[in-house]
Amino acid sequence: MNRFNIIDFVKILQETKSENLFNPYTDLCMENDTLNAPIIRTQNLMRYLEKTLDAKIMFIGEAPGYLGCRRTGLPFTDERHLKQAGDFLGTIFQKATDGGKDKETSALHVWEVMKEVTEIPFIWNIVPMHPFEKEGCIKQEHNEPCQLTNRTPNKKDFDANMKAIEYLMDTRDFDIIYAIGNKAFDKLTEMGYKHIKKVRHPSHGGSNIFKDTMRKSLGIKPKETLGSLDDFF
Repeated sequence: MNRFNIIDFVKILQETKSENLFNPYTDLCMENDTLNAPIIRTQNLMRYLEKTLDAKIMFIGEAPGYLGCRRTGLPFTDERHLKQAGDFLGTIFQKATDGGKDKETSALHVWEVMKEVTEIPFIWNIVPMHPFEKEGCIKQEHNEPCQLTNRTPNKKDFDANMKAIEYLMDTRDFDIIYAIGNKAFDKLTEMGYKHIKKVRHPSHGGSNIFKDTMRKSLGIKPKETLGSLDDFF
């Protein structure tokens, strides 16, 4: 197995481009970003990768949302949880946008659990870029560009990010990998990776099962008794 190199991985991410994908590490959001936002997000990412370099448990989701990683550069982390994330990992993450600190539901659920853990997991997305609906259109109900939307990743998105996910999977040695939701699980299985466990996605009423599965996998007593870990896969 080749050794994971942070600089090489970040370079792969920065070189990833595709239609209707926002790259947090190179692209500038004209609605929210400060002028040096891509640099800030890249610095956030590099600190995150350094602090999670020895993690043996990975949770991997589908793709970033427009209120989370698109703004912060950190998977499953919105601006409301930047300080908590920094304190948890023993570093400082910077805000890369103007205005208030918007809340992302998935980030809320993840960091509710993370404040209880002692073993640091690695959290990522199989498509680490933000998929939005369509370049140049306007959401009529909010008069906002459609970049500020979330979209399910398609084959083109997965293909564009294949080099990054293959590099990550082939250079990091995780003891166990939990795929958050069907999309991540199906894609990793299709790519030939074995022993992937599926975790219920926190959206659409799955938040309690998701959080208790995270707790059990990280050695934390669940807040409710929901059966054995195997019940959730």
